[in-house]
Amino acid sequence: HPTEKPVALFEEIGKMYADGGLWVDLFAGSGAQMVAAERTGATCYAMECEVLYVATIIERLAGLGLTPERVA
Repeated sequence: HPTEKPVALFEEIGKMYADGGLWVDLFAGSGAQMVAAERTGATCYAMECEVLYVATIIERLAGLGLTPERVA
């Protein structure tokens, strides 16, 4: 994706909300927002249509000890 954003950016945004909140990412890319949500206690729903990026997200979340679920 041409608009890569670091996990730290989303973590800073997440700190603005006491309860973590609910995040929606319609263009998930490599999953940075999902990683930040996990680290800050937020819930994140994300979509990504590019198979390569979906595989990257699944790997990345599995590395955090999560079991990502692909919903078709």
